[in-house]
Amino acid sequence: SVGIPPYRLPWHKIEGAVKWVEDLGIEIKLNSPVKSGEDLENLMKEYDAVYLAAGAHKSPALDIPGEDLNGVVHGIKFMKDLNLGNQEKVPPKVAVVGGGFTAIDCARSSLRLGAKEVSIIYRRTLKEMPAGELEVSMAEEEAIKILFLTTPVRILGDANSNVKVIE
Repeated sequence: SVGIPPYRLPWHKIEGAVKWVEDLGIEIKLNSPVKSGEDLENLMKEYDAVYLAAGAHKSPALDIPGEDLNGVVHGIKFMKDLNLGNQEKVPPKVAVVGGGFTAIDCARSSLRLGAKEVSIIYRRTLKEMPAGELEVSMAEEEAIKILFLTTPVRILGDANSNVKVIE
């Protein structure tokens, strides 16, 4: 739930769904890594049914120079920090690289945090964008600019290692 902005999926809806599952008698175990086949086999012996939900909370790297500059924040970390109250402001001008739901969420959330100009940079076309046309149109309705067929090759910083420009 920390990766989804509350304007898209209100937290009370998530809490309600979790309570409904628990009320059915289903036990939910969080932060319980299954590290081996033996771990999984033991769970299968202990329970009638097992559902594994991988918490893949890691953004892929851009692998370009300047990615380590101050002001570059990976999308999943940004959304997690936002939802946990650790991301309270953004600069006036924000660029988001990517075309998935996380990218759209980061862009729209940046507006809500006070950004004056937000752009999404995506390397492919609208038809290839994982977030889909509905999400894109909602972003565009909020005046988010989308640059298709564009790929950053490096990020340049100032003397203090702060992001200055994306090339």
